[in-house]
Amino acid sequence: IDKIFKLVAFSSTIKTFINLLNLFLCYDFSISFRLKQGKKMDEQKIIVTLSGKDQVGIVMQITTILAKYDVNIEDIKQTLMQGQFVMFLLADISQSKNTFKEIKQALLDKAQELRMEIWIQKKEIFDKMHTI
Repeated sequence: IDKIFKLVAFSSTIKTFINLLNLFLCYDFSISFRLKQGKKMDEQKIIVTLSGKDQVGIVMQITTILAKYDVNIEDIKQTLMQGQFVMFLLADISQSKNTFKEIKQALLDKAQELRMEIWIQKKEIFDKMHTI
């Protein structure tokens, strides 16, 4: 993580930082879960990236939506940089009775209410986008 924070010092935008941290966390998630499971990742995993002005209750509001939709949070990381809140979350939607599209829309609605930016992707697609 120290290397990423040094890279941020040279970046001009928070989005650059988010992209770098996404790459780092994707690598971290992939390694740790493959070691734990000993098999290929399930296609029912999603990655949620949230950023915006820090405020009270962000994590609670997002995780409440996920709990309502029976989504299991497997890993979560967050940081605060110069008043900007950034959260990365890996979750399993396999037990949900709702579709990916329904879960995604609920999270998009909540992020809009919080006046924050959110990206929700299936982990399988996220991994392919960040494979060099």
